[in-house]
Amino acid sequence: MEKRIYTKYADGRAWRFSLRTEILEDVERAGVYRIKKSPMFPEGKAHIYNMKKSYEALTKAFADSKAGVRINRFEESDEGLAFDFVKGESLQDKVLALAKLNEVDEIRKLFSEYYDLLCEMGEETAGDFVPSEEFAEVFGTGYSFGQEKVTKDIADIDLILSNIIVDDEGKKNIIDYEWCFFFPIPVAYIYYRSMHYFFHEFGSELPLTFDAAVAPVGIDEAKDEIYRQMEKNFQAYVKGKTVPLQEIRDVIGQEIYDFGKIVSVRDSRGSYKVYYGVDGGFSEENTCRFPRNVFGTEPDLLKIELKKNTSVLRLDPGEDACLMTIHKAYDDKGKKLSVETNGRQLSEGRYYFPKKDPFVLFSGWSSDAEKIYVSVFYDSLSENNSKEVNDFLQKKAADYATMQSDYSALQSDYAALQSDLAGVEQQLQTAMYAYDVSQSEIMEYRKMLVVRIYKKIANSKLGRFLSKITH
Repeated sequence: MEKRIYTKYADGRAWRFSLRTEILEDVERAGVYRIKKSPMFPEGKAHIYNMKKSYEALTKAFADSKAGVRINRFEESDEGLAFDFVKGESLQDKVLALAKLNEVDEIRKLFSEYYDLLCEMGEETAGDFVPSEEFAEVFGTGYSFGQEKVTKDIADIDLILSNIIVDDEGKKNIIDYEWCFFFPIPVAYIYYRSMHYFFHEFGSELPLTFDAAVAPVGIDEAKDEIYRQMEKNFQAYVKGKTVPLQEIRDVIGQEIYDFGKIVSVRDSRGSYKVYYGVDGGFSEENTCRFPRNVFGTEPDLLKIELKKNTSVLRLDPGEDACLMTIHKAYDDKGKKLSVETNGRQLSEGRYYFPKKDPFVLFSGWSSDAEKIYVSVFYDSLSENNSKEVNDFLQKKAADYATMQSDYSALQSDYAALQSDLAGVEQQLQTAMYAYDVSQSEIMEYRKMLVVRIYKKIANSKLGRFLSKITH
């Protein structure tokens, strides 16, 4: 007899992919568990029982595995499949444990071994990889692949770090193989997909960057774009016409404001690009990238390692107009960074970038800082946020109208002051003229007074005496 201790519903999918996952504990044997997967709807039975085929194909693919791989066993019932509960440590937990010890080389080694494990499902193409029709149905079209190592008989695209458990014997157990396909898929995409979600969740705890993790397997910016689009199309394939709860508002709708010229801009959900400002300039050689959350529901935490002689960092969220919220920006010493943008501030930490090529500049970290952390949320321009931007524009328009009115009033006051000043200047000139006239009259009076005194002295006894002795 078993009791249910945990249940998870994957209900944000098309009905044919919706399932229920339960952890069941044996009542009579403590510590003995099983994982049961069953369809939520009748349409989902084929998806559940497709895992039987996946088990057989994976068992064959890893039969001679150098990594010592085991495929998790199951028991079949009318309700679904019940898998063994494998005890051990996942590759994800191993990486996080190494990260706490700052064992960068060991993490790189583990990632390399993990990629080699994935490659056991694949083979190198003779020429450029040409996707099949089945591939196009799931991952879309329009890709320009070069030579790729692709899966051969089976592709477990959800073979992520947390789905590989290392048991007490050192064997690597693949515990979940729900998402397997039987047509060629680039192995690097499976690796990229795993790294993308791993770094999005734990990037701030890791001593290396996303770029450093994917570059060794040949994933550059061009392939990043291809694999990112593949993932978006895969998620759309899984979702079908089902609308997840977090997207229900978009379907129900809301009042639309006058923002028609920019609501057509859609989010490409690419990656953040960071430029290191070294020796006063930016260059493509001094950059790194961080993946953006594909679904855009949570902030991204970027952990950026500082390079020598870096005085400023430039963060480019994309090429199109957008909205961004900078929740936090600080260095590993706890110092808050200075933030400058080419956008317009809507509110505290919230910026609107109306033009192409938005960017944010960070500076002011401690002289001994080695890393900085930026918590940022990227949001494309859409009907969902048109009200926010429209309110901002209307407020700016109202502020401008108020400024125009104030300016007109100031102009009127200035004209009045100019008139008053002209009157004061006229009065001053009149006073100065009167002063000049008074000064002239005083000089004439002084001259007349001197003449009178001179004549009086000349006609006196003293004058006559002085006249005699001087002649």
